[in-house]
Amino acid sequence: MNMKYDENDNLLYFSTEQSTSYEEKRLVIDHMARTSMDILGSAFKEGGVFRGGASGEDRPKNTTGPIAAVGAIIIFLGVIGGVMTGSFVTAAVAAGIGLLILSIASFLGNNNASANKYSQLQDSGKLLTGKAGGVALLAFALACLIPAGLYVAMDLESTQALVLGIGCFLLATVITNITNIISGNGKAKNVYTGTVTARCIGYLKKTRTSSSNSRHGHHRNRVYIVGTPIFEFDYMGILHKAFLNEYSQGRLKPSYSEQVELNINPEDPDDILYMPFLKKRNVTLVITGIICFIFAVLCFWGLTII
Repeated sequence: MNMKYDENDNLLYFSTEQSTSYEEKRLVIDHMARTSMDILGSAFKEGGVFRGGASGEDRPKNTTGPIAAVGAIIIFLGVIGGVMTGSFVTAAVAAGIGLLILSIASFLGNNNASANKYSQLQDSGKLLTGKAGGVALLAFALACLIPAGLYVAMDLESTQALVLGIGCFLLATVITNITNIISGNGKAKNVYTGTVTARCIGYLKKTRTSSSNSRHGHHRNRVYIVGTPIFEFDYMGILHKAFLNEYSQGRLKPSYSEQVELNINPEDPDDILYMPFLKKRNVTLVITGIICFIFAVLCFWGLTII
């Protein structure tokens, strides 16, 4: 998701430092804590902050929401029921049917970014949408349904079904990565057709947390800072400030005040693409895809000797 930067929103911590010092980390954490309290307060005052635009007429109607809700309910109830009854087939079939419904909802949905400014606090890029998301969800749906179907039809042993399921999920991950690469490159070629020279005017920073278990068995939550650059550029005589909802940890790039070339969507100049980010993501997807494919082949080969 790409968004227009508005310094008046005060939703994310603004910084001109590429690396985050300990002192700034404390400021970011404090800022995000106060922002979260503001959002919570708005939820009580407005009856929910995740509403979209300023008015009901301005907000796009979510026609696929009920479909997705049905899929989510089927997954939740089916998987919980299957686990409670000890039925692998029930859990796998429920997950497959639910994912299949979610894939249909993704195919029927749209990729329009939410007009809600609080979406700037979300990491929406983790979930594929549109056709790319539909293909990915369909792949994982089949990864659930195929092992379950073969387990019943061919009377497979539980170990064989488990290995087959792992292989199918790894293969679904490969398909998802390929779809993601094709979708990203396609948008770069067909949507982001304009180019501008932009200047990095700073970075938006926020907190993320990760959970881990220590060697002594203690559960730890680690808080770290991620950021994304803000770009300023002139397009058709209008000054724009925009950023990508793609956050990374460590020393941020490009450097402060550096001038770079941006690809933009001419129909929405605040919708931007920074090619180094796309290339880096593609390399990561290729590497993980190759690793998953190798392990998937090993799983399928293992079925022949179990």
